[in-house]
Amino acid sequence: MILPLLITYLGLACGVAIGMIAREELSDGERYFKILQGAIAGGIAFFITYFFIQNALLGAAAGMILGGAVIYAATKTAPATMGMVSYAVLPIPFFIAYKAGLKYPLLVIFPAVASLVFLYGFPTGSLLLKEKVPLIKIFLYTSAFIPLSLILFYGLRSISL
Repeated sequence: MILPLLITYLGLACGVAIGMIAREELSDGERYFKILQGAIAGGIAFFITYFFIQNALLGAAAGMILGGAVIYAATKTAPATMGMVSYAVLPIPFFIAYKAGLKYPLLVIFPAVASLVFLYGFPTGSLLLKEKVPLIKIFLYTSAFIPLSLILFYGLRSISL
């Protein structure tokens, strides 16, 4: 559990690295980063909903609602706030995907959600860098992801979904 958790968190570092390489493109790509954040959050909601309800239509509806909410929030808040909030909330679907993997094939849902959480870090890291948030603050803002995930995993181990 710890290795996939660390790998998914590295998505944020990759987003920051890509943003540092292409600083001049950050302002042009800001609105696309926000759309990408919403699309990835919608994908996470789709996978979680689909594997619990087994209904693709409800999964798509949940994905569109959450994706739209993330895009709206990303356009109305500062990227630093959005990055901090999103990485405080992302352990929940990460944990649900892992626990659901015990009921459904772990080889399907957990890698899908873990990959989407990893990809969510790309636009988030780039937006935080564009906002000129210092690197140490970026990782302090989002550092709640790892302890919250570990608490959810090890602290709530006995919960069966």
